Amino acid sequence: MKAGILAVVVLVQLNIINVHGWFWSCNPGKEGDGCSLFCPCGGDLTCEAWYHKCRAPGKKGDSCHATKPCGSGLTCEAGSHRCRGPGKEGDSCHATKPCGSGLTCEAWHHKCRAPGREGDSCHATKPCGSGLTCEAWHHKCRAPGREGDSCHATKPCGSGLNCEWIRHKCRAPGKLGDLCHMPTRPCGPTLSCHPGLPRRCYHDPREEGEPCWAGVLGSYGCKTGLVCRLRLNKLICMR
Repeated sequence: MKAGILAVVVLVQLNIINVHGWFWSCNPGKEGDGCSLFCPCGGDLTCEAWYHKCRAPGKKGDSCHATKPCGSGLTCEAGSHRCRGPGKEGDSCHATKPCGSGLTCEAWHHKCRAPGREGDSCHATKPCGSGLTCEAWHHKCRAPGREGDSCHATKPCGSGLNCEWIRHKCRAPGKLGDLCHMPTRPCGPTLSCHPGLPRRCYHDPREEGEPCWAGVLGSYGCKTGLVCRLRLNKLICMR
């Protein structure tokens, strides 16, 4: 008898039968209504496991757990079990309290940070913005070097420039007659760096009056119709 009464009480609590003991077909529950496996909630409401009540998705700051989820765009923070929106610049952050779009969670201070601008500090979890690199020595965001800027492995030169290894300066490919060396200060298209002192950029193949060479350092011959001849102790392309 006691077991039967207990079973009825449980079924009433779970909304499987009404107080008169009849099985019923319940309407979808509204906010705050009782709910169960057989009597679900309506719309976007969920049945909270602990209290068996229909709950709307949590708003920012509401309590939350596995069966009481947060609303769209919010996450359930693990420590406080509160619904939180994506962090803004400078907000605290961690695994269950992520940062908003375009921001990253800085590992050391656990703060949401935007990508670094030119001159900003940077490291592995505080990256630089588009087109910038994190300079290893000073940990600063740097744009690609322009002609004449200093450069090294983590401070590269811009498009079309090379980092000259002796002076560590960004240089454009050498023009006709410019000083050159290989491989960090090469000559431009259709030119080559002539061996000897000083090394300069000349046409490849050599034009009339330009120096020519044939030896262990390579062959830098004359264009068709010219020959390499010795003149004034120099090999010159001549007709």
